[in-house]
Amino acid sequence: MSPTLGIRQFGRIEDTTATNYYAFPSVAVNRFNDVLVGFSRFAGTQYVSANYAFRAFNEPQNTMQSERAYKTGEDSYWKRDNNSHNRWGDYSAASVDPVNDSVFWTVQEYSTPHSGSLVDGSGRWATWWANVTVTLPANNNFSAAQAINGAQGTVTGTNVRATKETGEPNHAGNAGGASIWYNWTAPANGSVTIDTVGSTLDTLLAVYTGSSVSALTSVASDHGSAGNGASRVVFTGSSGTTYRIAVDGFNGAMGNVTLNWIQPTVPDFTTQPQSQYVVAGNSVTFTATAIGTPTPTYQWRFNDNNITGATTSTYTKNNVQLSDGGNYTVVASNSAGSTTSATAVRTVFNSAAATLSSFAYDNDQFQFALTGVPGFSYVIQATTDFTDWTSIQTNTSPFTFTDTLATNYPYRFYRAIH
Repeated sequence: MSPTLGIRQFGRIEDTTATNYYAFPSVAVNRFNDVLVGFSRFAGTQYVSANYAFRAFNEPQNTMQSERAYKTGEDSYWKRDNNSHNRWGDYSAASVDPVNDSVFWTVQEYSTPHSGSLVDGSGRWATWWANVTVTLPANNNFSAAQAINGAQGTVTGTNVRATKETGEPNHAGNAGGASIWYNWTAPANGSVTIDTVGSTLDTLLAVYTGSSVSALTSVASDHGSAGNGASRVVFTGSSGTTYRIAVDGFNGAMGNVTLNWIQPTVPDFTTQPQSQYVVAGNSVTFTATAIGTPTPTYQWRFNDNNITGATTSTYTKNNVQLSDGGNYTVVASNSAGSTTSATAVRTVFNSAAATLSSFAYDNDQFQFALTGVPGFSYVIQATTDFTDWTSIQTNTSPFTFTDTLATNYPYRFYRAIH
């Protein structure tokens, strides 16, 4: 059954509508200019309850987030004062935590079960505390820096409500005031580029070494060189060294942060192209794989000349001709340099027909050598009448065939089929 809170509340005015009533507000503002308003609220469908509403510092002015009843009322309230006014408890408080001045506390009243019959003076109330916290960046402090890894990457975050620590330096020569921290350990020696391209605020970017926020050695810093409020630094990294990266807002600006980093490495082939045999008119595909930072691009070459359009990790040639036989390589390139693969030789045969040679009959066995396209499979067939051919062996060229049943036939003829 829904409570009829308007009955016998505040002058015993019966109100079963959806109208909301508010009483005894209190307000507090934290260090970020977030606002918390605490108050009592009641309606025709709600006993008088302890509520609060919140507005973040970066939300539109003259607006509040949806209110929250953090302790709902439990009964009707009826208690008049000496002037016959329905008396409510007179207590409301909102404040900022004295230790952590980003956190709010509020204490408000709510109605509790009345005493005895519901008559004037039987109303009862109590107070209830609420602790309201705001979200701070997890990597707000130097000691809680976010670890980032690898030779290349991108990470997103925010410096909204970030703070500046005691002893923290001014990054890129500006006081800032809303810094967040990252730790990155260089995987190799070489040039490193870090930037904040993609961030929504005017950024300060600084890189340090050191073990505490008040004892840092500057490596590089920048404000705005990447354009549109983004910053970029370039320095020579040392393998195994941990770098402390600070991103702050110019003059304390706040917003969404994007951090990009890269330490280029020269491409290295993990899969080399393999030499191949092919019969003219068929197709053949070479494959290679190279790793590097940034991701390499490819250029295939034939006899040391670039092949137009052959710029992926695989190269396929259709309708191969005898003139396509030769040496093939692929060059993998990125901003750190280029590496040429091992040479793969493509040998083109005019046909797949096999040659039979070195015939011999010894010890009641007939033997011959088969030479065809290397690596191709050939089937040896035999007949005595040139009509019925029997497959008697399959093997890969080149190979030597021995017929151990030759003495079973007065004569026998052989052929090889690919």
